[in-house]
Amino acid sequence: MAWHWIGIHNINEYLSNYYLFNIFEKDLNEKVSSWIQAANASAENLNPALGQTNLSPEAFFPWNKLKEFGRSFNAIRERGLRLGAKDQPFSRVTRLANQLLPALGYPTPDPFSLAVEKVTIPVYSKVVASNGDPLLWVLLTVGARDDETFLRNHSFDGGSLNQNSVPLVTGVDNERLIQKIFFRQDSSPRWLLFVGIDGLALIDRNAWHDKKYLQFDLTEIFRRREEITIQAMALLLHRQSICPEDNLCFLDELKDNSRQHSEGVSEDLKFAVREAIELLVNEVLHSLTQDPGKSPNAANLDNRDLGPVDPDGLTKECLRYVYRLIVVFFIESKPELGYAPMKSPIYLKGYSLAFLREIVENFRLKFETADEDFLHQSLTKLFGLVYNGYQDKTPAAKNGSDPEVYQNIFVIEPLKTHIFDPDYTPTINKAKIRDSVMLKIIDLLSISRAAGRGKGRRGRICYATLGINQLGAVYEELLSYRGFIAKENLAEVKRAKAGYGAREVRYFVP
Repeated sequence: MAWHWIGIHNINEYLSNYYLFNIFEKDLNEKVSSWIQAANASAENLNPALGQTNLSPEAFFPWNKLKEFGRSFNAIRERGLRLGAKDQPFSRVTRLANQLLPALGYPTPDPFSLAVEKVTIPVYSKVVASNGDPLLWVLLTVGARDDETFLRNHSFDGGSLNQNSVPLVTGVDNERLIQKIFFRQDSSPRWLLFVGIDGLALIDRNAWHDKKYLQFDLTEIFRRREEITIQAMALLLHRQSICPEDNLCFLDELKDNSRQHSEGVSEDLKFAVREAIELLVNEVLHSLTQDPGKSPNAANLDNRDLGPVDPDGLTKECLRYVYRLIVVFFIESKPELGYAPMKSPIYLKGYSLAFLREIVENFRLKFETADEDFLHQSLTKLFGLVYNGYQDKTPAAKNGSDPEVYQNIFVIEPLKTHIFDPDYTPTINKAKIRDSVMLKIIDLLSISRAAGRGKGRRGRICYATLGINQLGAVYEELLSYRGFIAKENLAEVKRAKAGYGAREVRYFVP
């Protein structure tokens, strides 16, 4: 699915990337449908006899009010560009907030200030619960488009002026201010909405410990004026979603949905990795016991010329090897990381895992029965590039004297981590992994599981939608996974009433 949400930044995965890419649009469409139904009912219930003007249902759509605000925002922005330094950022943000907040369903601003640990916190507007507890505070700030600069900016008081007729500014940056609001006072709001010159940030106290939040680039959103993005902005920021009168926060429902789908993907990936490890372990053992050059007719692994094999050690080696594949899939799917040189035709068609996967697809029948180790050798070369790095040092590459050479060079910075360190996989290094087995391993990490009858076909896993937190959680959980080397043929059995799924407990008996 294409990424619709340009201008909406999901900082540190406030909602999981997988959810935003694959599920969020469905939830958005359902919410928009409910808004349309409510708008139709509101339009029908207007009574002209009571002085209520006839309005079309569109007038009640929350995203339409945001589109109207977009025209005002562009006018405010153009005026600021025209006036330059004469247009004070404080007055500009105040004008913007006064038109934005009503469009999002928030009450008329009522500025106030309070002192927390010798810092005056300026609150421009608020939403409170029926019992008077704070739910949401709005703060004005000279915002920026990237999260690092935004957190370092200061908020200011839109309702008070100092002796020089300049708004009062807090003495701490926004990040420290958030800490003081959430954790240094007895009664703090659940939500903070920062309004800046070019953007907004919605901070959730329940997610702030991981610095997770949502940020909105108003310039980008209202320059493009894509209806689906403005609808998404309304869904994520409107008072009905965050602080509804019935206290049923719709954004919490989205977060729960996001967490459930994220955990589901992680669970599926965990079992795919486990199965890939089992395949790889068995193939390594097969290679080391069947290779005539090492130990012909070896019936007992402990009697091999290569010495005893530690089951736990080999399991960890194979976990590292499988995760090498996952990490490369991940970095090649995310060009914004700037690590894998996917724009280089030499890397793309000579080394990349993405192209290797295409080769497998095009010649699947050959690889399914192949005893060669072309895939393993290719991956060994790729993993070496990742671990050691690569930079073309030829004179033509250095000075760009040969345009054709210069166009095709690529650079990889060394990734010196134990996952890619060949010293951490000594047993696998000595083995020959047949293409027929490596094909199955690549399939497990490339193709999603079939969800059962009627649940759709298997499809290619999109690593661009996965978050680093999901990949890390899968890796950490599998560190405790242990295998053993069978000394005799075993049968895998289950309890009579247990199911056949991969998550069911199994037992091994002679």
